[in-house]
Amino acid sequence: MLNSTQLLVDLHGAIGPGPFLVFSIVVSVVLSFVAIPMATGHMVNSAAGLAGKHFGPTWRTLCINASTNNPEAFSMLLSFGMRRMGGWSNPLGSLLANIYLMYILGVLYVMAKFAVLRDFDRLRRLIALMKTEWRLFAGHVAISFFLFLVGYGALRTMLSKGDTPTVGPLTLVALGLLVVGIVAFVVFEWRLKRKRGELFRDISDEDFRASWPGFLGGTAGVILSCWLMNALFLGWSVIYETSLTKIFGAMIFAWLHYFVGSVITSLPELFVTVKNLEKLRPADFNTALGSVSYSNMVNLAIAVLGLLLWALFSSLGVSFSWS
Repeated sequence: MLNSTQLLVDLHGAIGPGPFLVFSIVVSVVLSFVAIPMATGHMVNSAAGLAGKHFGPTWRTLCINASTNNPEAFSMLLSFGMRRMGGWSNPLGSLLANIYLMYILGVLYVMAKFAVLRDFDRLRRLIALMKTEWRLFAGHVAISFFLFLVGYGALRTMLSKGDTPTVGPLTLVALGLLVVGIVAFVVFEWRLKRKRGELFRDISDEDFRASWPGFLGGTAGVILSCWLMNALFLGWSVIYETSLTKIFGAMIFAWLHYFVGSVITSLPELFVTVKNLEKLRPADFNTALGSVSYSNMVNLAIAVLGLLLWALFSSLGVSFSWS
């Protein structure tokens, strides 16, 4: 990865600042709207099909929304492979990105699409569905915001250790916050399944195909895309260090993951939200809302895994830095 970073630095020197900026934008757009969403889509559809085939339809909602978090997981793990803790902030940044991308942008996009197509019947049906299911909507929004708050608290707790994190009491505080969030979601999901089990049984399944090759191929595509994203962030940390330090402080790599990487890796959830909102059925509406709440819970679980792996490697003498 250090070699790939140096290649980016050399490329910047060879072609100049302007062309390199264009190059960075093009690569970012391709990662955001082509590579990661397409690879994740194949992975999600295959995983949901496999879950429905082997475990039953009630597991598909969790599987669909959990699978869209694989970019966050791989982004974090690849960052750890570089001995940098900064990738840990990616799943935590997605807690916020999911909220504004799905609950605001996703809903507005679907409404605007129906309006532009002059499909006012479907627009009225969507608005009616949101009115009828306002309690469901409010429940997902509330738990999603709570998960964001505990995740942000965990991040700030860990960042207070400085650029070189060390295992200590604050690590337990951060871990405790994450666990509290996960437990809160489990209770929320249990109560929702008990009251409205049909939301998890009746989701549309025409797009889900039980395919191991599709799942493995999509996973490989996500890993490669996240590797490239990490390389790009490290390159930016070196090339634009002066400017980015003024914005993010010394921990450039960590905050790039929190604010930029999280948006890139959250776009698959946005596509799941839009796709399910357009179906105009309560069960699929719940799946669309779960693109945030379920995803946020899984992001907390990814962060827990990250803390445990970091603590394990640290105990073995491996040092990490945030930037």
